[in-house]
Amino acid sequence: MGNINWKEVGTKIGGAGLGAIGTKMILKVLPATVPQMWKGIGAMIIGAFLPTFIKSNFVEEVGSGMIAVGSQELASSFGFAVSGVEDPGYSVSARNMAIEQANHQLAEYIGEAEQFYNEVSGDEDFVAGDENFVAGEEDEVSEEIGAM
Repeated sequence: MGNINWKEVGTKIGGAGLGAIGTKMILKVLPATVPQMWKGIGAMIIGAFLPTFIKSNFVEEVGSGMIAVGSQELASSFGFAVSGVEDPGYSVSARNMAIEQANHQLAEYIGEAEQFYNEVSGDEDFVAGDENFVAGEEDEVSEEIGAM
């Protein structure tokens, strides 16, 4: 597994985590009149330029966390559902449409199966196992079975 620099790992995790959490807290305090898109862009710009003002590996990772949250905010402002961000409803609508379509198709299949069962159960040749039916003598039910 080699030589792991735990200080560097801690700096990356702690800095990015602090940047992400801090940015989320700041975005919640901003007035609702500021569009979500601008909140995201602002967080990304501050995150990108922060390390140029304060030279530190930790601050560089804080900037990375800010850029991550800003990107998430920007993507969700355009309607992309991103984990941890309020879903604008597009994915829910698509899921509901898919479920509705599946239910409709299932109802059609069940209806066809019921119709076939009713036709077959009423056919005495089929129920009794008539040799002519089994041998392939043409009748209404055998034509339907062949058409399937």
